[in-house]
Amino acid sequence: MIQFATAADVSMLLARVRSHAGQYSELVLCSPFIDDDALSTLREFAQRGPDVGCGVEIITATPTFNRIIASGGMQGCYRTRIIGCPHLHAKFYLARSRRTALTEAIVTSANLTTPGLTSNIELGVRVTPTTPHGCVLFNQVERFARRLTSNRSIQWKRQ
Repeated sequence: MIQFATAADVSMLLARVRSHAGQYSELVLCSPFIDDDALSTLREFAQRGPDVGCGVEIITATPTFNRIIASGGMQGCYRTRIIGCPHLHAKFYLARSRRTALTEAIVTSANLTTPGLTSNIELGVRVTPTTPHGCVLFNQVERFARRLTSNRSIQWKRQ
């Protein structure tokens, strides 16, 4: 399925993964900007998500990466990777579920900030691999995420 998405859809996706982390195997967040409120929520999720088998990967711009590391990063968070990516402008959120019907990706203009998820006017596309076209587009987003993470040196990682 491919459909229109707003910032509210990103917020709902993150809330679903947070409340049902055991149903997901991976959460990939790509946003050049991550504010302190979002970072606090991510830390909380990254600390308990792996207990139920859900890893977290955060791809962000180098200045945000440096700010996260300076603030203590995600230390103590098992199965969490933070990747600093120079010149990053892309924003997407990908949740891989153990059930195909719950797996989805959102490609959007929304940053992982309070204004980006609540008050800014944002536009995006939500994709689920439940139709042939949805599968194709979801796989393309997932391949893009893998290329981003594999072509960058991982600047901080805790396993």
